[in-house]
Amino acid sequence: MKGMRGMGLWTSGRTWLLSGLLVCTSAVAQDTPTLPKFEFRDLRAGDPAPEKGCAKIGDGRRMCVDQDIRIAGLWAKSMSVFYGYAGLEAVLLTVPKNDGPTLRSALVAKYGEPCRTRTNVMQNAYGAQFERETATWCFADGEADYRSISTKIDEASFYFSVPSKRPAAPVVDF
Repeated sequence: MKGMRGMGLWTSGRTWLLSGLLVCTSAVAQDTPTLPKFEFRDLRAGDPAPEKGCAKIGDGRRMCVDQDIRIAGLWAKSMSVFYGYAGLEAVLLTVPKNDGPTLRSALVAKYGEPCRTRTNVMQNAYGAQFERETATWCFADGEADYRSISTKIDEASFYFSVPSKRPAAPVVDF
């Protein structure tokens, strides 16, 4: 009898736990918004590389670079578009650091508020410290980051990338 009672409590507790998980899972699924797909100047994740005007940069990869182009009324220093096995993989745009806040405002106007932000301190070789903001926008097909300081102290950047989709390596039997 004790074994049965214990088993009954286990079963009812387990059933309650499972039904609770189902209710919670359903509520989360209903509250989660659908993420938009990335689009920037008629570029979309997965688009094929143009036949001309891009350099081959490795095994099946290509890079297209534009310099001195206008984005949101600003002169960008450069825009690089990277293509790989599954089409467009990444977009990198750099602007002068002083134009960074205007670029960020244009990104908010186009994509809405970022899904997350963070601030960290950068330090150069001489010990000077600079605060860098990173704002991230989440898309169904990747993420985009705005950085108030890019890889160079005098530049801000916008970088979109898709998750890597490299083809499986062939099986070698030896």
